[in-house]
Order: sequence, then C-alpha cells, then structure tokens
Amino acid sequence: MIRRIMREDGLVAHVPGRRRYSSYEGEVTPAPDNLVNRDFTAPAPNVKWLTDTTRDQGP
Repeated sequence: MIRRIMREDGLVAHVPGRRRYSSYEGEVTPAPDNLVNRDFTAPAPNVKWLTDTTRDQGP
C-alpha cells in the first residue's frame, strides 16, 4: 500500500549502497602507563578505581 502511494506521487525510497568491509580503525595510540603496578591496596577510599577489562570470547 505504501509503495503504491509513493509510486503514484513519484516518490522513490533512498536505499544506501552496501559498504565494503574495512578493518582500519585509525591511528594506534600508545598504551597508558601502568600506574598501579599490581598494587591493588589503597590508603583510603576512592583513591584507586579499578576494573576488569577482560572479556569472554564466547564458544
């Protein structure tokens, strides 16, 4: 129904072309300094904030 109405009004839907795959992600930035050096103790709360950046690779 929508296509018929568009055809009657001379409207054409824009369908973007397929993009080719590209693995380029830009310039590689240097790794940040290791400020913790595996010492995860902190003298007071909110001094060191840490997170686990590992991720599951799946099956």
